[in-house]
Parts: sequence; C-alpha cells; structure tokens
Amino acid sequence: EIETAKYLRALNHYRRQQQQQQQRLQQQQYEQQLLQQQQYEQQSLQQQQYAQQQQYEQQLLKQQQYEQQLLQQQQYHQQLQQQQYQQQYEQQLQ
Repeated sequence: EIETAKYLRALNHYRRQQQQQQQRLQQQQYEQQLLQQQQYEQQSLQQQQYAQQQQYEQQLLKQQQYEQQLLQQQQYHQQLQQQQYQQQYEQQLQ
C-alpha cells in the first residue's frame, strides 16, 4: 500500500514534470516561429524598400537624361538662329 502510494506520487510528479517540459518546449517553438516570421517580414520589407529605391533612382536618371536632351535641343536651335542672324547680317553688309 505505502509503496504503491509512493510509486503513484512519484509517477504523478514525473508526469507533471514531463508536461511542464513539453509546454516549455512548445512555448519556445512558438516564439521561434514568431521570430522567424518577423525576420522574414523584415527581409521582405527591406527588399521592397531596396526595389523602390532602385526604381526612384532610375526615374531620376531618366528625368535627368530627358532634361539634358531638352537642353541640347535648345542649344542646337540657338546655334541655328545665330547662324541665320550671322548670314543675314553678312548679306546686309554686302
């Protein structure tokens, strides 16, 4: 009787310990999953931000190229006009 009672107490104690350890393990696994999820989301965010930055810089570059072309066209027209004025002036002199 007494031995059986001791044995049962020991068994219950052992089972409780096992349960607690299992719960701790599950808790740890859950926290680990959460961390991994957060890391994944952060990486995704960083990749998105990087892509947006790249896009922004590309647009900026296109804008600059466009403005440069405009300037070149304007310069070309001005040169043409100057040549025409020069020709007219020279003709008037003759």
